[in-house]
Amino acid sequence: MEENNKIVWECIISDEEWIGTKVSFELTEKNDTTTVRLKHYDWKERTEFYGWCNYNWAMFLLRLKTYCEN
Repeated sequence: MEENNKIVWECIISDEEWIGTKVSFELTEKNDTTTVRLKHYDWKERTEFYGWCNYNWAMFLLRLKTYCEN
């Protein structure tokens, strides 16, 4: 963890395909705009579940963006 900048979680209990993967959130600021970068990495393989998770993370970030802007 880097205070006010980055946090990384390692999945130890979850869906089997998530175990051992890492999820990070990174914040950067430029011109009074904060950017959130989410990474979900260290997957063992790219399965259908991987694709489903990518889609759902994108929907989560879109809802977060909408919430923050309104």
